[in-house]
Order: sequence, then structure tokens, then C-alpha cells
Amino acid sequence: MQASGVYPGQQPQPGWPGYPGQIPPPTAKGPSGLIKPLPLWAFITSILVVALLLAVLVFFTGADWSAGAQTAGIVALVIGALILIAFGVRAALGMLAQTNVHRRSQIISSILLALILFAVGAIGLTQGLGIHAVQAHFLEGQQKWQLAINEYQASGQSAPASDDIARTYVEWGEQLANQQPSSDRQYNDALGKFNTVITTYTQASTQVARAEKDVISTSQAAAAFDSQSKNYAGATQYYDSLLGQPYCTASCQSQTGALDATAYYNLAEQDLAAQKYADSVAAFNTLTTKFGSSPEAQKAHADYAKALWGEGQAQLTTACSSAVATYQQLATNFSDTSEGQQAATALKQPQPVRGQFTSTIPSGTNTPEVGLVQGISANMSSDAFYAILAKSPVVTVQSDGKFQFQPVAQGTYYLVWGVVNSADNRVVFLVGQRYPATVGPLCPFDYGQISENFPTA
Repeated sequence: MQASGVYPGQQPQPGWPGYPGQIPPPTAKGPSGLIKPLPLWAFITSILVVALLLAVLVFFTGADWSAGAQTAGIVALVIGALILIAFGVRAALGMLAQTNVHRRSQIISSILLALILFAVGAIGLTQGLGIHAVQAHFLEGQQKWQLAINEYQASGQSAPASDDIARTYVEWGEQLANQQPSSDRQYNDALGKFNTVITTYTQASTQVARAEKDVISTSQAAAAFDSQSKNYAGATQYYDSLLGQPYCTASCQSQTGALDATAYYNLAEQDLAAQKYADSVAAFNTLTTKFGSSPEAQKAHADYAKALWGEGQAQLTTACSSAVATYQQLATNFSDTSEGQQAATALKQPQPVRGQFTSTIPSGTNTPEVGLVQGISANMSSDAFYAILAKSPVVTVQSDGKFQFQPVAQGTYYLVWGVVNSADNRVVFLVGQRYPATVGPLCPFDYGQISENFPTA
């Protein structure tokens, strides 16, 4: 028998070949590949991918960062949980063994990544108001004013104390006011933003003061724009509104008042040239009453008279009673002008009297007549009455009942009526004081319709 080369009970030594027929010893298994650390490039790449994914979910999946942050928070929590699960699996496979030289770095990196992801998830799910505020500041910087205001409101800010919303409105208004305007609309929009701050965000004192200054400068700029465009009516509206504001200080009042006086003078002259007499009178009246000490008011006297005369002439044919006040103003305050002198003369002129009987009008030999008499009474004698009638204006009534006296001197008269019989020259008039006529300046007196019957001669 051939010797085996190994004594009974002796273990074969490593590296010693066994003799023919001998079974080789089993090979020991190495550690699992799952516990090996990732290559540095793969580790960094995975972190960047996760960070990019979360950023995309926050900023690029919708207009609302807060909603995106909630989605990113959920994703971060899920990824963090998966990292912890993977950590447990790798620990079970021997990652924590003393023979693993990367054990410490793997533990720290896994737990740190999980904590960071859990923190990101908590922030995304619980800090919605703060995220709204961050997005609002970003949008404000991008001059997306309304979107910024919406985000500030979503962050919990509101009137009357939100300095952020008030500031955004002011910045919005300043941008509109500083643009090259093509119409009043930009100025009006800007003033609307400033006034929103002044009236609504009253506790944002810094922004309110800023808005008040902006209203002054913008109102003056808008009025100057209108004046250059010869829209003097628009200019006076801006100036008038500014003068009525409590924050328009003494210097503001002085400067704006002088500009407003000029605008009113230009408006009055513009309307006078266009024969818009009523509008011109209104502008001259405002100029002389509100800005009576201005140079424009001092030189407006002659043209003011022309405007009043034009207005009075128009009133004579449309609303005669209104013309009386206009002529009286001319005669009293503008007596040094030709228009004032003409008005004074016209106010003294006689005026016609007219009316119409609706009863049956006599015909044939009986001629209906009416007279205007003064100094009569119900109990006076016929002789006295007819003596007065003989000196009074008398006219014939037309077949349709109408009558009209030529202009009579101003005063109070009574209407009497009767018939004259052409066959025997008898005259019969009714005496009474039921129909007085007060003939005044400028305007005819109209009795209107009279239903009285005529006597028979």
C-alpha cells in the first residue's frame, strides 16, 4: 500500500498539494457585494439627481412653489425611508462587521442622507406659508406685481398692516408712473395703486408716506401731460383732486394752486374760443373764486364778460329766466365792459305780454279786445275804469284766442277783456284783479291759457 503523505489526524497545510484521491478543502465566501460602498462618482451623481428631482418638483411643476414643495416633501420622505430600508438590509448582510473598513463612512453617510431628506420632507409639508413668502419676494424682484401680491396674501399677510403688499403696490405704481405715457390711463392706474396703499394699508406707515409723495408727483405729472395735450379739463381734475388731499402740504398747495389757476384760465379761454359759453363761464368762475389772487384771475375780467354775454344770449332762447341772473351779474360786476353795459340796458327794456283764450271768441260786430291796466280796483266806477283803460295798451284777440301786447314797461298789470260793438261803438269790459301780470326784465310774460268768457255789447 502506498503511503498517503499525511499522518492520521493531521490536517493538510495550505499550499500543500493533496495526494491522489484526496478531497480539497472548501473555499471560504467573501463579503456580499451589496455592502460595498458606491464609487465616489456614483455617490455624488445620485445625490445630485435626487436634489435636481426635488428642485424640479418645487419650482417647475406648477406656478405655486408651496404646492410643489409639498410634493417634493413627500418624495423626500419616501426616498429617506428607502435609504433606511437599504441601510438595514446592508447591515444584515455584514456592512457593520469589524472587517468592513468602510463601515463608519457608510453609517454616517446613510443616516445623514436620510436625516437631510426627512428634514426636506418636513419643511415641504409644514412650511407652506414661508414658501409662499419666499416666492412672493422672488416675484416682486421679477416685477410680476400681481402674482407677488397673491403670494404675499397666500403667506398670511393682509390689510391693513402688510408692509410687503403695500410696498409691492407702491413699486407697481412707480413703474407705471415712470413709463413714457401715451394716455392718462397709465397715470390713473399708478394713482390707483398708490391710493390703495393710502386707504387700505394704513398701518404700513413707511409705505403710506411713500405713496403720498408718489401721489403728489404723479398727479402733477399727469396734469402736465394733459396740459401739453391741451386737455385742460383733465389737468384741472388732477390738480383739484391733489389740492383736496390732507397730505398736500403748504408748499404742495402753493405750487399746485398756481398750476391749477393756469389750467383753469387756459380751459376757460379754450371753451370761449369754441363758443362753449356755459363751460367757459364755469371755468372763469372757479378761477376767480378759488384763485382770485392769481395773475390769471386778474387778466380774465374782459374775457369773463364775453363768456357771460354769450351764455346770456343763449339763455334768452332756451331758459329766459336763467338769463336774468346772468345779465344782472354782467351789469353789476362788469359795468366797465361793453357787455356789462349792454346787459344793464337790456335789463331795463319793456317786454311783451301774451296769452290765449280758450272760450268762444266773439265775432261779427263784436270785436274781442284785451287791455293791460294799472291802478284799478273792484269797486271803482265805470267812468274811472274806462278813463284808465283809454290810457292803457289794448289789443284785439285773434280768432284762435291768442293775443300779444307790444313790449310794455316793466311793472305789475291786470288783464281786462271785453268787446267793442262796431255797429254803435259800445264798449263793454269786465273789471277784475284775478289776472295780474308782473312784467320783468328780459323775458316776455305769458298768461298761458285763459278760460274766461267775453261779455256781450
